[in-house]
Amino acid sequence: MSNSPFLRALTNPSKAPNLAALAIFLLALVVIFVFDFNGLIGQDTHEYYRFSHVISDFLLGKGDMEGFYWTIMYPFIGALSQMVTGESPYALQVISLLSHIGSAVFLLKYIQRNHIDKAAIIVIVVGYVFCPVMLKNGFHVMSEPLTVFFLCGSIYYFNEYSKYSKLKHLTYWFFFAAFAVFTRYPVFILLVPQSIFIFLRIVKLRKYQYLAIGALAIFFASLPEMLISVANPEGGGLFDNYFLKNWSFLNLFKSSFLTADGTQVYALPNILFASKLFWYPVFFTPFFFLLFWSKKSDFVKSEYLIYTSSVVLYLLFSAGFPFQNIRILVPAFPFLIILSIRPFVRFWNWKRLENYKAFRNGAILLFLTAQLFLFFYLINTSANRNHFEKEVAAYIESLNKERYFGYDIDVAVNSYLDKSKKIENLIIELHEFREGDVLFFNRDQYEKVWTKSNVHTNIQRALYAHDTVRIRGFGSEWSVYELIKKEENK
Repeated sequence: MSNSPFLRALTNPSKAPNLAALAIFLLALVVIFVFDFNGLIGQDTHEYYRFSHVISDFLLGKGDMEGFYWTIMYPFIGALSQMVTGESPYALQVISLLSHIGSAVFLLKYIQRNHIDKAAIIVIVVGYVFCPVMLKNGFHVMSEPLTVFFLCGSIYYFNEYSKYSKLKHLTYWFFFAAFAVFTRYPVFILLVPQSIFIFLRIVKLRKYQYLAIGALAIFFASLPEMLISVANPEGGGLFDNYFLKNWSFLNLFKSSFLTADGTQVYALPNILFASKLFWYPVFFTPFFFLLFWSKKSDFVKSEYLIYTSSVVLYLLFSAGFPFQNIRILVPAFPFLIILSIRPFVRFWNWKRLENYKAFRNGAILLFLTAQLFLFFYLINTSANRNHFEKEVAAYIESLNKERYFGYDIDVAVNSYLDKSKKIENLIIELHEFREGDVLFFNRDQYEKVWTKSNVHTNIQRALYAHDTVRIRGFGSEWSVYELIKKEENK
């Protein structure tokens, strides 16, 4: 195979997983202790963390249930974890990291069960485990890693059921698929082709009673959602999601949107943005390169047609939302990895490379180095934002002011503050301002995103009745202003 000890270990079914696990453990130490990163960055991660506290308090009888904008499987599991370990974002961060590792385990099992050339292990370890955006997500307090874990489980058990038609494999598929959907609703689209195949197989075998297992899986996966619905009937749900209501086929061809999140202008229309799954550096997949070693059967034969259909349908569906975010493409990535395996094996065993193994092996090492370089770049960016949020919170704690107002950072900073001292949101509500109020303001972001929103109206209200004095700056972006009495015109 190769004279390189590293490559021999990387393609060894027993050594490769252990090698990857050790590397991730060392990376975790670096991320947590060197980068001082607890997984919280931006509004969304903090909202997941906050809501996990709401759930745990409710389950312990210490508080009331609230509505939640997203699916609650991830914060629900996070709440159960924190009830054992104590309240800490690290509890949710560990869930994300273990989910990433678990996803890789399922993909490795998929290779072993299908007796695919051991070179395919390189695709999983180098292409998936150390994919910059997938590895970075493993250190974020977000639902994507857990969703992908359930999706990889569904891929594995779907493959098992399609080959052996055993009830236990179908049962596992039902549960993994249901939990994937109730962790992140849009991934239902990824599972449609599998679901059609499963249904037709059940009909063919006339095992209609098996559908009851699917109903049971949906029931168990939806229990956390039902918990919220019963405890808080006004809490909203799937069909109250703002972006789902604004999904449109026409959005595929748009590159600018005016939404509740302000004005967003992008370089590419949504349909081209969705194609970033294949070529964007943070995914760093050599998919297009591997097309030279692909065959038509890699994408349209048996189960591969199902995975191809899953990717195409999901990307088209994702492009219909009125925004662009790399995170939304992440759930489709393991399906793309599956489709990349056979072309990679052909490349690896290409006879023309027989005399250039050193070059081939060096290319793999260079590729892995590039993966890690991009990962550290992404995690450093995340850590910088995390440190900024902590710095703002510490600054507020040092001030002796009654009211604080801001946007884009309010949920994040409030995670570190006592409830009596928090930043009020300028996006959702209109406020009446008074002397002594403190405003957190990012001029560049305001001019690009918020000039047609409540943020603009609130800022104008504040400035109409008050003058301002800049009392602090955070880098070159954020400034802190105190409202003072407006001087009368002479």
